Amino acid sequence: MKRFGKKLLSLALTAVLLCGAQPMALAVDVDPPLYEQYGYDSPEAFILDYGAGRWDYDTYADHYRQHYEAILADPQIALVYYGYDSLEELDQDIAEWQAWESREAFYREVAVNLAWNDEWAFVPPLSVQLDGETVAFPDAQPETVDNRTMVPFRALAEALGAQVGYAGGGVTAEKDGVRYEFAPGSDRMRIVDAQDGTVTEEVQLDVAPYEKDGRTYVPVRFFAQAFGLAVQWDEREQAAVLYDREALIAELDGRFTVVNEWLAVQPVYDGEQALYTAAVIRVLHTAFDSIDGDEQYTLLDGTLEVVAQGQSMEMDIRLDIYALVQMIAEQSGWLFGEELAQRVELMREQLENVRFEMIYDADADTLYLRCPLLFTLLAAEAPGGADAGFTPETWFRVEDLMENALGLTGGDVSDSLAAMGSGLTMGGLLLAQAEQGCEVWGNYSELWYNAHWNADWAAGYAADDKFTQSGARYTAALEDSYEDTEWGQSYYNKGSYTLDTRSGGITGAFESRNTTLYGDTMANFSFALEAGSGQVMISVHEKNRSVTEITIDLTQAVSDTAPAAEPPEGDPVVDLEDWYESLWPAEQAA
Repeated sequence: MKRFGKKLLSLALTAVLLCGAQPMALAVDVDPPLYEQYGYDSPEAFILDYGAGRWDYDTYADHYRQHYEAILADPQIALVYYGYDSLEELDQDIAEWQAWESREAFYREVAVNLAWNDEWAFVPPLSVQLDGETVAFPDAQPETVDNRTMVPFRALAEALGAQVGYAGGGVTAEKDGVRYEFAPGSDRMRIVDAQDGTVTEEVQLDVAPYEKDGRTYVPVRFFAQAFGLAVQWDEREQAAVLYDREALIAELDGRFTVVNEWLAVQPVYDGEQALYTAAVIRVLHTAFDSIDGDEQYTLLDGTLEVVAQGQSMEMDIRLDIYALVQMIAEQSGWLFGEELAQRVELMREQLENVRFEMIYDADADTLYLRCPLLFTLLAAEAPGGADAGFTPETWFRVEDLMENALGLTGGDVSDSLAAMGSGLTMGGLLLAQAEQGCEVWGNYSELWYNAHWNADWAAGYAADDKFTQSGARYTAALEDSYEDTEWGQSYYNKGSYTLDTRSGGITGAFESRNTTLYGDTMANFSFALEAGSGQVMISVHEKNRSVTEITIDLTQAVSDTAPAAEPPEGDPVVDLEDWYESLWPAEQAA
């Protein structure tokens, strides 16, 4: 713990000291080169594994060299980094645990880590990314004015494919028959039909363009959006990320015309409609016993009902899990003793009638939960659990759920999908997934890469070349395998699925065989889904041990009733965080 604390302190100090560091103008490598020391054939291969994605190899190697030379002059730098009190303590770890081959190897590792810290702490200059490529500004650079990213207009407009003109103190940019006219110092811009000169729109800029060192600067967000581009900001990379959303979707869709044909016949629901989904779930388990006879359990038997509208939903789950908990208690009795089995028996009625209710109001970003069994168990484990302060009718409230959990507001998750309406396509889904990931992590500079990575992954299962056609039915056969004889591991997956582009149905069946040192497992998965109904069946067979069979029957229809926004009037509601903290008072937790 002492070493860990010291390392955290040294990391924090390194970040503070290097937060404003700049890449070196001249990079000097060590001899032999850093990448060779670590067994790589090229600088590119080394930087792919060891870099933080912000510097080239030469810059990284030069930072490494400087840190390594500093450590040789003062080994205390490396000792503090890993929390060692002395060289003798380091030597003891080298001798007893072979953590490093030598002191020098230890010094090299610390130097590499410090170079990585430098790179991570480096704040890059402002940049603009357009459709995955950094826009070049050869003779003037972007800057920040009043919290707006201002960029030299000609470089931006030409990158967008527009023709730039200057006349009478005004500036024009023309593209696709539309001309944009504005003047430095004015917060008005005219949009003109380039054919007949008709002014189609006059808009107000949020920041007036200005001249500096012979260049006209404009707010990048406003002008990019005027040209029909989506605009995002990557704080970490200090980058304005511009992309043509429709063009990117069309590019991605080019690989998935079969899937898009199938999506086109899916039911289209009005965004104001509520949908009712019901599922009947049953899990059967057979434990093999060749001496006393096999044991069979209905591990789970229950129903799920969901009413959803947009992101808001109301869910009601009813389950019988007594057999599941009983089996777990029997199999773990050697660990917990007979007390666990006795406790399960006392709770039998509750376990046979588990109910979990949930209401989520997306507009208020508030979640309500009610599950007497769950909260009874939580309270029972707390000091003074008998005074849990709730009844079976109590609802527990969680406010700002999406914002606190994911950094999203209630509408963020579905906005991009909703914007597509009935025109939902595979490319739109893949891009929406990438956008939502970037919204969570704040790395919009990775959007172009992530969208194409998503497409590459999906193409392995659903690209056009995966299908064979028979009338309106398209079947994709999938198969892959892996074997590691050294570790006795292997898997084999085989199956197919069929899309019906007339009915919108989908059917499929897959088999998976997985072998490890602990045993063999074979799983079978099949499904048949169409508008309004479907069935999913899963079977998991552990060789010489057990078979578990899962059946899920689904139905869906338009609901006449919208999901509730809050619990029924009169039901008690308690803030979950306040209630939970009351079970473990601060003085006891300390």
